[in-house]
Amino acid sequence: MTAFVQAQLKPGVAAPPTPARPAPGMEKRPAGIAAMMRAFTAYSFDRHRLRACEFPVYLGYGDLTNEYEEVQASVLARLFPDIRIQRFAGVHHFVPPEQIYTRAHVQALEELWARSSSAELALQK
Repeated sequence: MTAFVQAQLKPGVAAPPTPARPAPGMEKRPAGIAAMMRAFTAYSFDRHRLRACEFPVYLGYGDLTNEYEEVQASVLARLFPDIRIQRFAGVHHFVPPEQIYTRAHVQALEELWARSSSAELALQK
């Protein structure tokens, strides 16, 4: 897990300390990751189908995450017709939730949900 976590971060960014006690369910994580990797190779996903999505999409990520996250965001920006991408300074996805879910993040999600609800109501009319 240490190598996995470090690979998710930009070079030079310190990984968070390993907890004294593993969180519940962590002993099952390696098997879960292996199953997920098998599923990725077994399923032929056509990412261009994302262009047909009729709902807004939000992607937030931290600037301390490995640069592939930025590459992924740019790919998704070309596929989803309605996507908002927001990069947060000074965080990665391994920091505690209270550092990730700032007021700016909450506001972005609330705006997305409001737009999604408005679009859904318009489709029902």
